[in-house]
Amino acid sequence: MRGKRLGFSMAALLVIAGLLVVVAAVGYSMYFGNSSATPGDPKFERFKTAYATVRAGVACQLQMAPDGEAIFVSSLNNGTASDPSSRIGMLVEAGFLDCPTTQVENEKGEPLSFRLYDTGDQAALAGLPDLNKKLQRLHVRVSATEFDIDEKLGKGATLEKVWDSVKTLNP
Repeated sequence: MRGKRLGFSMAALLVIAGLLVVVAAVGYSMYFGNSSATPGDPKFERFKTAYATVRAGVACQLQMAPDGEAIFVSSLNNGTASDPSSRIGMLVEAGFLDCPTTQVENEKGEPLSFRLYDTGDQAALAGLPDLNKKLQRLHVRVSATEFDIDEKLGKGATLEKVWDSVKTLNP
């Protein structure tokens, strides 16, 4: 007769090893993330805040201004906040935004300005309430580039992925 064995079976050791691999994989992805934009990155945090503030400024102008259509006047251009004849400049002039809110920095510390671009695309927005149509018509773009933040987000990108592209742009 065999003596009593002490220890773990091979199956138990394999289960424990498998659990350790799963814990290590989850911990690695949570610690290092899937993007170079870490939650503590101040430039990324500034980008998120500035983008949200610009979108909120547009919504406020559309809801509260006596003439909510003023932002769609064709004489306004797609320039930056320093240009009073631009859409975003009009929001600064009207008090819906302040000028520093419309700028972020790339990874080199160079300033990038937000611009508002009127897509004029009403056909694709059929079925939405009027305010939503107006909000969706205006896209936020970056500096002199044609990089369209709202287009990327509309195609399923996250703000982290958008930031990965924005931070490499030149003014």
